[in-house]
Amino acid sequence: MQRTRTRRTAAIHLIEFLRPDPYWPWPYSLEMGFQALRWLIASAGDPRFVEHHQWHTSCAVGLMGGEGAQNGACRAITSIDDLKQRFVYALLGSDRHRPEVMRWREQCGIHPGAQFQMQFRHYKPHYPPSHLPWRSEAQIREVLTALLEHSVGQRLNVQLNSVHRRARVVQRVGIYIGPKRFRFVLTYGFNDARKDPCASAWSQELATSKGDEPFLDVLARAIEQFTSWTHVPTLQGAA
Repeated sequence: MQRTRTRRTAAIHLIEFLRPDPYWPWPYSLEMGFQALRWLIASAGDPRFVEHHQWHTSCAVGLMGGEGAQNGACRAITSIDDLKQRFVYALLGSDRHRPEVMRWREQCGIHPGAQFQMQFRHYKPHYPPSHLPWRSEAQIREVLTALLEHSVGQRLNVQLNSVHRRARVVQRVGIYIGPKRFRFVLTYGFNDARKDPCASAWSQELATSKGDEPFLDVLARAIEQFTSWTHVPTLQGAA
């Protein structure tokens, strides 16, 4: 099947990511929301915006939890609401005692009223491409929510840990965003982390970006991999 052509630029008004819309991030697609945050993370990753302290360093990327953030500030996105909150941190988060954040905002013109012509590959908003299994933005929202929020507690049908064969409980699926990529990562262990917050945990990558491919293609591979690791085959001939 011939793949749908992608768009390479998007006119983005940052204020739209702050509106309390039930269909957030309307008028943009969820794919464009993820890509816009990646663009912001990439712009904040410049060495000019790294602050050196006596015992550690900090950078503007940490405000959004992106890959490359200093001192453990990298945080996986675990829900659509979490993605929305990252824009709140980026645009409205306090820069008090954070000169690196102030420099990033001032020198790059980052503020709620800013408009940018961002460069990233994406599909036509709200019209998923024919080679992917979704026919609407609502279906994309549904499968993304299922993967990030409703996968906790499911059991793996494969042994991912070479030592601990009983470590098969899904504890979390999260999306790490770096300047040039998205990484879907599965965290698993012996117990459900909701019942045992101190449970041992290991991680395994579900999918990562290949070059500058669109976010939706990475999402499709992540869902396919997760399904293959959690699907319970039906026994042939079972009553």
